[in-house]
Amino acid sequence: MNIYLFMECAYRGMRDEAMRYLTSDFISIASKDQQYAWHVAAAYTMLGDFDDAVDWLEKAVARGFVNYPMLAEYDPLLRDLRGFARFDELVSTVKVKWDNFEA
Repeated sequence: MNIYLFMECAYRGMRDEAMRYLTSDFISIASKDQQYAWHVAAAYTMLGDFDDAVDWLEKAVARGFVNYPMLAEYDPLLRDLRGFARFDELVSTVKVKWDNFEA
């Protein structure tokens, strides 16, 4: 599994090459980790696949990724998702978790 090669291909707009990295092992590993899922979502965003991006962000959130400022404002790779209805709904859910987070 090489998430960075997948992301590099997505960044360069090389869809076919990026998709070659989405093996069953890659998907299995990435879907179990909040950071990997977040990165996969960023790659899908760069490829313009917003529904797939939100699907992966939902996985990240389900595994504990509740960094509201990062999703809502700071992550430049998610910029194109902002304003996409499913993304905005997810971010609203994350904001509640962020506001109620206790360590």
